[in-house]
Amino acid sequence: MTEGKQAEGFKLMHYVSKDGEEHEILWNSRDGITPFVISSRGGVEMSHVDWPHDVYAPFFVPPVGMRIFVDLTLEKAMEYRTEYVAKWWNRDTGVGTLADHVRGWDGADQVERPRPS
Repeated sequence: MTEGKQAEGFKLMHYVSKDGEEHEILWNSRDGITPFVISSRGGVEMSHVDWPHDVYAPFFVPPVGMRIFVDLTLEKAMEYRTEYVAKWWNRDTGVGTLADHVRGWDGADQVERPRPS
């Protein structure tokens, strides 16, 4: 089987936090480049490590919940963000609402309240 044009295309890649406490395998679902550093689910910085042992897996089927790299159009990204903001805008998470946090930013007066679809 021939590998893609990008070295990390269609590969299972190992990411590890600096302290070694957090590990995660992510799948690159396309023939595209990936970031060297990502945030873990808990917000900890993790780096792509052990590159020579990345596994080429173009037909891999990720289990539910596994994070993967995908191509995403601007339109789809905007749709996802709009849904996210509509969901969290007025929901109190214990540290305030998203609306509360936005009010403290420069230009917050230009932010419109989202309308759920």
